[in-house]
Amino acid sequence: RVEQLLQAKGHGFKTVWFAPDLLTAESRLEADRYLQALADAEMAAIVDFGPLQHAVERKKLPPATVQENIRTFIERYRTHPAIIMYQNLDEPNCVLENGEAVGAAAALTAMHRFIKELDPYRPVFVNWSPRVDKWDLAYTEVMAYDYYSTPVSPTERTIDRHNVFDDHARRLALGAGKPFLKWLELDHGCTELGPRLMRPAEERCVTFLSLVNGARALSYFYGRPWNDEVWEALARIGVEVQRLTPVLCAPDSAETALADDDAVRV
Repeated sequence: RVEQLLQAKGHGFKTVWFAPDLLTAESRLEADRYLQALADAEMAAIVDFGPLQHAVERKKLPPATVQENIRTFIERYRTHPAIIMYQNLDEPNCVLENGEAVGAAAALTAMHRFIKELDPYRPVFVNWSPRVDKWDLAYTEVMAYDYYSTPVSPTERTIDRHNVFDDHARRLALGAGKPFLKWLELDHGCTELGPRLMRPAEERCVTFLSLVNGARALSYFYGRPWNDEVWEALARIGVEVQRLTPVLCAPDSAETALADDDAVRV
């Protein structure tokens, strides 16, 4: 919310996820107000067009209406200083056949081209689900995926799943010459007892594991009613990560790092 932007900035958070619709005059005014508040706070937005496209999947909006809304938004805010990148779709279900994109992948390719024609200067990306067989960087400028961090069963360690996904993401990102961004799901972790909220110790664990494993930026997804314990933990983590900005923004080293201890990941 606008009222929380300065509080978030004070705790090291510089970017928010913003999903506009522009379907009504009221929503257009809200977009104006929110983006201006971001600019005033010297913060930034990742604009998410996913909800509009999901509305097509659910047959709530025709594709032409969605395209027109995306066009309207980009043309209206193309020069706005608060916008840094666009998300095409969140966790798409894509299929490859003989190396060729079919189904949703073909639609993502077309939408990527559509957005880039309207704004060729900002990155456009797809945020993947943790299904490594679906990841394809052909129509995204960033390697990004959602991570659901809590264990699926009592015998599966979170850190092991985490490293498997990150290793694959890092290899794809390095091979394609694209940055690796990671979305951490705080409230959708699956356990043997059902979904639960990530605990503060887990928030810290997955944050720094992600950075050690090569992620250059992190975003946190939190969709439940506000929880002070979660926010306080994130606030402490945000300040710590902010101190690492010079390292995270530095060019990759050409030197190979080695460790004598097998327990140390490099």
